[in-house]
Amino acid sequence: QYLALSDAWGGCQQPIIKENSSIANWVLPRTIEDAITIVKDLAYQYLWVGSVCIDQRDPVDKRTQIGQMDGIYLGAYATIIAS
Repeated sequence: QYLALSDAWGGCQQPIIKENSSIANWVLPRTIEDAITIVKDLAYQYLWVGSVCIDQRDPVDKRTQIGQMDGIYLGAYATIIAS
């Protein structure tokens, strides 16, 4: 099982992800860092974050994944909503 994070892509700082790099080297917004803490506190292992999990550089993939987000949120144990 996983938790999901619902965040406003346009209103939040986007993560800085270097291709082929460890997540330890990513620069994540505070919203995502806080969600990771919640996931750990609840003893879960996985967090789905649209701004990270959806390839923002591929418009076809992005459109497809956005169309599936309702199922992703429904499948999550819980969704963390950031504002």
